[in-house]
Amino acid sequence: MRCFALLLMLLLGAAPSAAEVAPSVEALLERARGQQLEGNYDDALRTLGAAAARSEAEGDAKARARIEAALGAALFFVGDRKAALFHLDLARELARSQGDAWLEASVEINRGHLLAAEGDSDAALAAQAAAERLALAGGDAALAARARASAARTRLDAGHGAPAIRSDLDAALTLVAEGAAPLDLRLHLGRTAARLAEETRSSADAERAYRVLEGARGAASEAEDRVTESWALGFLGRLYEQQGRDEEALTLSRRAAFLAVEAGAPEAAYRWHWQCGRLLAARGESGPAVESYELAIQQLARIRHELLRSDGSGISFQQDVRPVYLELADLLLRTAPPPSQPGAYEQRLRRVRDVVEAQKGEELRDYFRDECVDQARERERTRPLEAVSTGVVVVYPVLLADRTELLLTLPGGMERVTIERTATDLEAEARTLRALLEKRTTREFLPHAQRLYDVLMRPWLARLDGRGIDTLVFVPDGALRTIPLGALHDGEKYLVERYAIAVVPGLTLIDPRPLSVEAPELLLAGISRSEQGFAPLEHVGQELEGIRADYGGQVLLDDRFEKQEVDRLLRKGGFTIVHFATHAQFEDQAGESFMLTHGGRYGLGELGEAVGATRFAEQPIELLALSACDTAVGTDRAALGLAGIAVKAGARSALGTLWSVNDEAARLVMTRFYREVRKPKVSKAEALRRAQLALLAEPTAEQADLRHPFYWSAFLLINDWL
Repeated sequence: MRCFALLLMLLLGAAPSAAEVAPSVEALLERARGQQLEGNYDDALRTLGAAAARSEAEGDAKARARIEAALGAALFFVGDRKAALFHLDLARELARSQGDAWLEASVEINRGHLLAAEGDSDAALAAQAAAERLALAGGDAALAARARASAARTRLDAGHGAPAIRSDLDAALTLVAEGAAPLDLRLHLGRTAARLAEETRSSADAERAYRVLEGARGAASEAEDRVTESWALGFLGRLYEQQGRDEEALTLSRRAAFLAVEAGAPEAAYRWHWQCGRLLAARGESGPAVESYELAIQQLARIRHELLRSDGSGISFQQDVRPVYLELADLLLRTAPPPSQPGAYEQRLRRVRDVVEAQKGEELRDYFRDECVDQARERERTRPLEAVSTGVVVVYPVLLADRTELLLTLPGGMERVTIERTATDLEAEARTLRALLEKRTTREFLPHAQRLYDVLMRPWLARLDGRGIDTLVFVPDGALRTIPLGALHDGEKYLVERYAIAVVPGLTLIDPRPLSVEAPELLLAGISRSEQGFAPLEHVGQELEGIRADYGGQVLLDDRFEKQEVDRLLRKGGFTIVHFATHAQFEDQAGESFMLTHGGRYGLGELGEAVGATRFAEQPIELLALSACDTAVGTDRAALGLAGIAVKAGARSALGTLWSVNDEAARLVMTRFYREVRKPKVSKAEALRRAQLALLAEPTAEQADLRHPFYWSAFLLINDWL
């Protein structure tokens, strides 16, 4: 539900002061309204900017206040929260100075939405309370109800107690009863009431939710508003589902899906097809359930652009998109033919893998907020993993609510291993291992490394004996993306001591081939000194010089490593290897991830675009290395940055670290890797393995004791391992 967008429409459309707005400005506002309705938010923002300039030139303060309010709402909707708050604060001051209580109240409601999204529920509630007071003072019961309804949603999202939420709901419903309430407000209240009933399991809360939603449905039907009627029916279906009344829930959900499709509302249609799929699966009707899930995924594809451009859609990838794919994968696995029917069995496993693969693609797009992030994978030069898997086993974990499934691609075909460990348990173990691996002075990590080995590897690894397998390729998911799988331990040795290991974010590789070392062109850049509060990396100069001594290349060190120069060189192209030895941080949001340069920061998206400028060239970048990255602890999505930058850039391979490792260890691993990969018939995965094993060996007089996995295990080879 896009409550913020609906209030934006209110601001762009009719308002008490609309008659006083200069016609030219009003025309621009109407154009912005149309662009917003079509989902063209960038165009709407440009139009609003033009309206702001026109109103300022004409000295129209009343129009300027409205425009600033609309700008703030639109900027929040596209995810620029900092700019949104600036414009909303300005709109509030302008409205207050003009005595426009209606506009000030509307702005306060939007400020409340934004502050709640930022996690500041106290400030959000204060803004919503101020909006209610202003609306009541102006005699606008509907606007006051909207403010109180927003407060109820804020409390619900923040986990406040049920009594306070009920108080807000009842107060809002009382205000609604005093006058004609817009349909979107009735629906907003019904949805909040239904969510509260779902959490409390209270019959009284369920009765309130039913009453409000049924009222919204009836009003929408009378007004022939098919979209709102669909939402109301769907939420009613969800309410019945929670009460175990599956037959009624399915009837309502089917009707809701039909109306949504008929009205051209894919955001609603996907939810109700998904709901039908859940209900049908619970009844054991697997065929129709699969069809419903697939219809939901088709509808999701129709709103991809809107989701990627919007921070105010109310749709969370983790809660509202990922489960659709995983529930379908779970259903397909539960109803899979037995291995005694090898053709049908393998066909089903491939179908499951394709579903999970589609989910991974959507997650990568959501992280980068870019529909074209994996555009390079669509080129003709991509190849499926199976086509390059000689001597390799591909391990594809599928993390489900009640178990974990491993889809293995072996030389003889695909197999399935079911592990009776829930996704929650497995991910908790992985997070614990990740945290303990960074404690370089203890071996507390070892029991956890052994437990994960027992769960993920021991059930099937013996099948590889005598089959000439030397490399394991993982397509990890969830928290498994945040741990170095080479550090798993069988009680005697680390996994990396037995196999070379690579990680791939998906099932295709970009023009896979061994690293070209005949006449490579290298760009080597790094920061060795303390920069912008980050610790110095004293061995970076030696690392870059060691690589340059073997390969040649252009070196940008310290003061020479400036964002503008790197950007210029990358866009110019011609490099086969790009190696950065500098601090890089991957956060939960791609927009907050960066690589450190002298005097500035290179945003993850900017870096991907600059490197990716060569991805359609005859000679794209073969290897992108970042030797001092740090993936935020405990955030699975942050790990998408490391793998995703390779995909976004279109590089054949990437080499990076999960955490900022010891400076000397990075120098030793990286220089040894480049030395090994020059040798005949040594793959990139094997070269990294040899470099890591060199640190695992007994220390010498020249080398400190770097055998703890903190020093060597964080290095990951991503994508092409040949």
